[in-house]
Amino acid sequence: MMAGYDQAAGLRRMFGGQGRSLAVLTCGAGAARWLAAQLRARAGAGQRLLVLEECSAFGNLADHLGTAPRFDLQQVIEGHVPLVQALVRDDALMLLPVARAARLVGRERVLGRRVVDALRTLQFEADETIVHADAAAVSPLLRAAGGCLLVAESRVESITAAYAALKKLKGIADIGSIALTLSGQTTFESRELAANFQALAWRQLGIEVRCVDHVGQALPSGAGGFVDRLRDLACGLAASPATNAAWA
Repeated sequence: MMAGYDQAAGLRRMFGGQGRSLAVLTCGAGAARWLAAQLRARAGAGQRLLVLEECSAFGNLADHLGTAPRFDLQQVIEGHVPLVQALVRDDALMLLPVARAARLVGRERVLGRRVVDALRTLQFEADETIVHADAAAVSPLLRAAGGCLLVAESRVESITAAYAALKKLKGIADIGSIALTLSGQTTFESRELAANFQALAWRQLGIEVRCVDHVGQALPSGAGGFVDRLRDLACGLAASPATNAAWA
């Protein structure tokens, strides 16, 4: 099994291919815990994951994965520490904090290019790239992902936070497909909540939201291109300060 994935990674290095990518917005501690369990399961099944952690607050994905990264990618590209000190490897799962580095893309031309180059190198080792995005802002990393998954709990506060995050995505042409899942046990009530959210998103925002049960269903079916899209976004944002300020 693992030999097959090693061969796939080698082919990507040879031909410059990129795996699939997905941005995930979690609304609540239960949602982040659900995502951590999903990623561990996918890695345990043989998928090589590159997880980019944009959230730096307590209770982020790193905490739920039981890891304690010490450095951000920004400190790596500025030459303060080697990549190995920022990157946490756990079998088939790689976790990299990027909360600071993400804000350089499109703002600092040289450092932003280094962010893109570093992620390109790492993505060659991954079948899937997951961006645990910060719900407070629509960053270039979120926009570069092939799709977006909102993870909410079956609580009014969490659903409201998910809807607020969805509103931030309205009008952004380069956002891929958007999906929603409710963490916790699937019940009739949770399915009703998801269906109501789906209907409200279409009626009020004109956004089509798919309801899914797990991360695999939310991943885009096509090829990758995450790093290429991020590079293009970096160039476009650097040339447009007004656009860049929109997610500050």
